[in-house]
Amino acid sequence: MAFERQKNSSVAAASQNYLKVLTMSNSSSAISQFKHISRVDNINYAPTVWSRADALKVNENDPTTTQPLVSPDFPVMSDTVFIWDTMPLREL
Repeated sequence: MAFERQKNSSVAAASQNYLKVLTMSNSSSAISQFKHISRVDNINYAPTVWSRADALKVNENDPTTTQPLVSPDFPVMSDTVFIWDTMPLREL
């Protein structure tokens, strides 16, 4: 599988044309946990920390919750790499 899953996963990291999802038990230490990976050493980005309370605020019936319109013929980006932006658009 193109991603590794651990209990209580919460963080995704990407670099250039290669995307690898690392799941971590503590999102506040995400940067320090993946600094050793050479592909993401040059990323100057601290991920937004989402709490469980933040996630529970998202509701599909809330008019302030938006999502992009995606055409039915949207191409599959990759069958081998988990691309987190497009994963909900198809079934594996």
